[in-house]
Amino acid sequence: MGKITTVVFEPGSTTANACRLWQYSYGQTLRIQGLNLPSVVEIHFSLQETGGTSVNRVGVTKDGVTDVIIPDSMLENDGADRTYDMFAFIYLTDATSGQTEYKIKLQVKSRPKPEVPGGGEN
Repeated sequence: MGKITTVVFEPGSTTANACRLWQYSYGQTLRIQGLNLPSVVEIHFSLQETGGTSVNRVGVTKDGVTDVIIPDSMLENDGADRTYDMFAFIYLTDATSGQTEYKIKLQVKSRPKPEVPGGGEN
């Protein structure tokens, strides 16, 4: 079962932080609290705060709590050898437009790359 990392937005805030993630820990869920988000919401994950590209995921909100799966690629980061930041941008849409409303900064602690299960060695 994957681990849940929870971020709580303070009233009136558009940013939140979390720092309990480890590199190569797959199947992680980001839980977002303190916002009044729609039942389905786009969340864009990136390894850069500006520029570059993002990986889009859909978050599901139930009883005021939004859960979204963190992309495994963001938890690999091409074998980064030091602690790094990942960003999640909450993108809200309506019938005619969409815009980024909130930003989450997630600190990922680097660690040695694990051996691939079922790899070439017996």
